[in-house]
Amino acid sequence: MSTVVAIETPTGVAIAGDTRLVDGDAVSSDQFRRVFGLKGVGVGVVGESGAVQQFRRQFEVKLRDRGLRSEKTPDIDVIARIAAREAEDAGVDAVIGARDDDGTATLREVASDGRVLEGGEVALGSGREIAIGLLEALDADEAANDPAAAVRNTLETVTERDVNTGGEINVWTLGSADQIEKDVRRSEDGAER
Repeated sequence: MSTVVAIETPTGVAIAGDTRLVDGDAVSSDQFRRVFGLKGVGVGVVGESGAVQQFRRQFEVKLRDRGLRSEKTPDIDVIARIAAREAEDAGVDAVIGARDDDGTATLREVASDGRVLEGGEVALGSGREIAIGLLEALDADEAANDPAAAVRNTLETVTERDVNTGGEINVWTLGSADQIEKDVRRSEDGAER
């Protein structure tokens, strides 16, 4: 099936997924993209390849219809409700990353039955059990310092233990608005204010 992992930290969110595609007992590709970004919205999806592609196409259309092309990206809860309808139609599980009303980067887990769950640590797919244990064991400060490295390292370990997870690892990240402003101020004068 494949594996997607995601974490939410005070500094931002990160979503990682592998690129392995398994048909039956055989690996048919190590180049299937299941993590993607759409103007401030990140998505990681697991399921059959055709269902993942269907979800992506329909989700992009619905987000554009909802105003993704405008300056302001819709709130995470609006995005999650759109994703839930599309995930249920396609029969996939997904994790969505975006900002909430106050600019904090946050995650929502979307199940194939249309449920939306808040998520600080999310693992989906064939390596879920392994990944959940690894995510729960993460050092919170280290994860906050580099969420992308945390999810990448977690998924690398899963690939060693789950034959359905492999290929390359794609990572999408989004910083919280207050953290981005803090980083910008630091880069302008070299010191944090």
